[in-house]
Amino acid sequence: LEKLPRVQGAAFDSHYLEHRSTCLQGTRVDVLNEIMRWCQSSADGPCIYWLCGMAGTGKSTIARTVSKVCDNEKRLGASFFFSKDKEDLKKAQNFVTTIALQLTEHIPGLKPLVSEAIKKKPDISEKILEIQWRHLITDPLTSLDQEKLERFVIIIDALDECEKNDIRLILGVLAQSYKLCTTRLKVFVTSRPETPIRKVFGETIMKMHQLQILHKVPQKTIDHDIRLYFQDQLKDDVTPEVLDRLVEKAGGLFIWAATACRFLQCASIMKERRLKLLLTDGKSSRHPEKELDSIYITILSTSIKDKFHDDEYEEAFELYRRIIEVIILVPSPVSMDTLSRLIHLSKDTINDIIGDLHSVLDIPTDDAYPIRTLHLSFRDFLLSESRCQDTNLRIDEQQGHRSLLSECLKCMSDKLRENVCDLPYPGISSGDVKKEIIEKALPSELQYACRYWIYHLQRSGNEVYNDGNIEKFLQTHFLHWLEVLSLMGVVSEGIDAIRALESKVSSNENERLYELSHDARRFITKHRKTIEDAPLQIYSSALMFSPTGSIIRKLFTQDIPRWIKTLPLVQENWDPLLQTLEGHSNVVHTLAFSPDGKTLASGSEDNTTLASGSSDHTVRLWDPTTGASRGTLEGHSNAVHTLAFPPDGKILTNCQSSNVQPNPWGTSGSWITHEHHNMLFLPVDVQPRCCSIYGAFVAWGDALGRVYTMELSSYI
Repeated sequence: LEKLPRVQGAAFDSHYLEHRSTCLQGTRVDVLNEIMRWCQSSADGPCIYWLCGMAGTGKSTIARTVSKVCDNEKRLGASFFFSKDKEDLKKAQNFVTTIALQLTEHIPGLKPLVSEAIKKKPDISEKILEIQWRHLITDPLTSLDQEKLERFVIIIDALDECEKNDIRLILGVLAQSYKLCTTRLKVFVTSRPETPIRKVFGETIMKMHQLQILHKVPQKTIDHDIRLYFQDQLKDDVTPEVLDRLVEKAGGLFIWAATACRFLQCASIMKERRLKLLLTDGKSSRHPEKELDSIYITILSTSIKDKFHDDEYEEAFELYRRIIEVIILVPSPVSMDTLSRLIHLSKDTINDIIGDLHSVLDIPTDDAYPIRTLHLSFRDFLLSESRCQDTNLRIDEQQGHRSLLSECLKCMSDKLRENVCDLPYPGISSGDVKKEIIEKALPSELQYACRYWIYHLQRSGNEVYNDGNIEKFLQTHFLHWLEVLSLMGVVSEGIDAIRALESKVSSNENERLYELSHDARRFITKHRKTIEDAPLQIYSSALMFSPTGSIIRKLFTQDIPRWIKTLPLVQENWDPLLQTLEGHSNVVHTLAFSPDGKTLASGSEDNTTLASGSSDHTVRLWDPTTGASRGTLEGHSNAVHTLAFPPDGKILTNCQSSNVQPNPWGTSGSWITHEHHNMLFLPVDVQPRCCSIYGAFVAWGDALGRVYTMELSSYI
């Protein structure tokens, strides 16, 4: 089970959701009763319950309440709360595996069945979601006593906050409702009424689900619940008449009520003034979205105009946009510390601007914790030209991403360098670098910039591809960026990022950047394992074993360590096989240098000799400096497995050699070592079947009958 990836923060009772509330006692009574009757009913009825509602109608609060009740009744099988604020919580990648792991913790007897399923398919987490669901959930559940399964419910909240393409994948799993019903398991789903979700629920699985539309609940019922909420939050601070006005202004939106209460509670000495601001527009038009927009405008305008003079408004609003665009546009929330360093503003300045926005932002007292919007509707409002018509308040999405891209590039250009953690040896594994060393060398803003600069690039508009900044960054810091990704353990994200860049750049409009990004993709995919395992091998192994015509190799040739004097022969372009010392027709088993280092012998089963012994029954002789063949020794009746030169170098024998003089250079598995420290990783396609070292010359043979040579010098 430990092999299955789990999304942290997905469960209803996770620390990530700790500050989110459940329904106030006495509210949502009818809706909750109906949902709980469905949860407790026979599995012969609808196996899916879809709670649908517009933004701000309280879907997630209801989902948390249902989760808590089900958990108390030992009825909760699993819960997954999607969120646009957290990278892992807006993707479906590990959705099924997370659900499966939670089910094994709640359903007796399921754990060994899922464990056995994983043994049968160790790579199950790499399969498509439908196969994962069948293999990890449906099949194991059908092996259990079906009567015991009637009580369990899976709760999926805010499906609309999942990425669009991933929503379709999850709906594809849910669309197999007939299979779901055979397990007697139930699924409770909440979302906005987005078109793809409506279509699937309305057509594909219409007969298998029950529907509740929150914004169609009788207005009287909603107003009653919102009144109870205001009474609980504001106590006796408002008169019944004012309470009636607030309920009316809320327009049926709990998010309006919650935001209004926070706005009033943030500054107790200003409560009367703020209350008047909320009620100045007269009676509600009963257009909920307009009322929500109105309160957002009031809160934002007040936060600036209460603090600054008229002649300071322009500068204050400019600072506001710089700060808010980061908070609402980042793919993963950032802390005050990160925000401050990323956009080069002091924390005092940031607090001056957003300090009064606690009614719409979650601003932790600890500057190391992330700042988040309290509700997705606030972000939607700020980015909408039709809803937020005040240009001082509205955030231009493309311009915001351009600004963040610029800050990311500047951050990386200022802080990236070779061997950023000052590791003592080039063969140190990324897993062996202590976390505290990485965190000290890679501050949070640099980690953010390295992970997400291409995310912002993709959303910045096409003109950014032609301004030269991206090309300049890659030409200077591409390898440094890969090193950081290796240390962070996210090399796969780098591959995706470079692929995204290559697909976006037009070869017609910017041929140089297109060719550079294409070569960068070939480089990172070719050497992925090397880069993931040992970050500093980027500058030696990855560069050396890239084609001589590679743009990346040409750009960074000067970074190849000076202790490597002669590089192995490799191909000129990416596609052909390596151009090395070729001639054997079978596996190369053995290699030996002559005592003067001028001849290398290779033995093979192909009957042919650096000296190299091979499965071609031969021994071939090579010039290790130029790679030129010096002849072939034939006559063996079987494979040549071992070669050795005598001290005088005159006779070559096919026996195990012994090193006469100690040599600091050596080999260990797939590594060339220096005084037992890993120094140079040999990629899979050139890994040695045998190896021989003479002084500073290293030679090895591979399974395809090729021989490689390289000259080294003292390591400093």
